[in-house]
This record gives sequence, structure tokens and C-alpha cells, in this order.
Amino acid sequence: FDFSPRYGLKRGRWSLDLGVRLDMMFASVKPTSLTVNGVHQYVYPDISIDFAAVRDALDIYLDVTGGTKMNTYESIIYGNHYADYSYGSDILDSNVERVKMTVGLQGRIGKRFSYNLRAGYAIVGQELLASLAFVDGKLMPSLTYASCHKGFAALDWKLDTENFKFDGTVAYTDAWDIATAGSFFTPPALAGNVAFEYNWKRRIFAGVDCGILAQNMMLAAH
Repeated sequence: FDFSPRYGLKRGRWSLDLGVRLDMMFASVKPTSLTVNGVHQYVYPDISIDFAAVRDALDIYLDVTGGTKMNTYESIIYGNHYADYSYGSDILDSNVERVKMTVGLQGRIGKRFSYNLRAGYAIVGQELLASLAFVDGKLMPSLTYASCHKGFAALDWKLDTENFKFDGTVAYTDAWDIATAGSFFTPPALAGNVAFEYNWKRRIFAGVDCGILAQNMMLAAH
């Protein structure tokens, strides 16, 4: 259940969107072995403040948000290809961001190029992380939930011309005070994707998409 009362105000170059998010989750099976106890809260901030520094060219913004994101089997397998039903229902919980603060610059250069540069800090109640576990005496890939603090910076860009499009995202994340039961892998510091597409007279399209993921994950234990 999700309900977000809000108040919007626009004065000159300023735009304010002030609200709160009321969030309740119901589950037929209550996970116990992997999740963080007492992590779910009912009220999250939902605030956005925007200043048009250069009209139609550059906005400076601040977002303060939070909330939950349900992890389904489909979403888990998409991000963790080794996951399967043997992990049990304990992994079917949600990622919880208690509060996330983001400040950024969003704008355009000319008619063809747009960008969004941002950085921020988040208090994460729980998040699904890769881990290792012993199964029938063998060390196997697994998943676990953990709480942590995060600092992040990211850049989105898009170059769109008549015949080709070049867009992508690159993000740096630093996580600390990671707390969970057992061992885990820290989130990758660098991640993103780059895509290029060419079209011939808007009739024939060809493109390539490349994912970026740092390999410097470190196994840790608490």
C-alpha cells in the first residue's frame, strides 16, 4: 500500500514539490533468516526542490526521498543469474531506503545533448547483496540482506541526432557500515551502461549496448 500526499508550488524560477510517502507492505510469508529486523518504516520523505538557473538549459535540484522496492523472483534473477528457487522465500523481501538525499545539475547543451550530473547520500535499511553460503558441504553463490550507508555520484547523458543516438549512465557508489549476518560482497564501486544506435533514413536501425561493472568487490564478514 502506497499513498503520497503532496503540495506543489512554483514561483519564478523556483519549483517546490513537498510531500510524504506512506508505505505499508503485506506478505503471506514473513522472511526471517536473511532480512534485517525492524527495518520497515511507514513514513518516508518525498521532497523535490528545483531552481532554473538558466531557463530551458540548466536546472539545479535537490531531492529527499525514501521508500521500498519489492524484490520478486523475476527482478532477483535479472540481477543475479545464478539465483534459483532453492534460495527459498527468505529472499522475497524488499530493499528499503530510509532516506536518500540527492543534489544535481540537469540541463542541455544545444538541441542535441542533455545530461544529469548528481551526487548524494543514502541511509539504507536493507538491500539485497551477493554472498556465499555452504550448501551440502559446498561453498555456493547466495544472497543476503544488509543495512548500510551509501555515498554516490552519477552521470547520465544523451546525444540524439538525426542519424545516431549515443547515451549512457556511469555511477560510483561507496558503501560503509554494512551490517548483516554472515559473509557478503560489497556492492561494486563502479557500474553503468553505454548504448549507441545508428539509423538509415529512419528505416533500418543498428546498435550496440554495453554494461559496465567493476570487479573490485571484496568479501567481508561480520
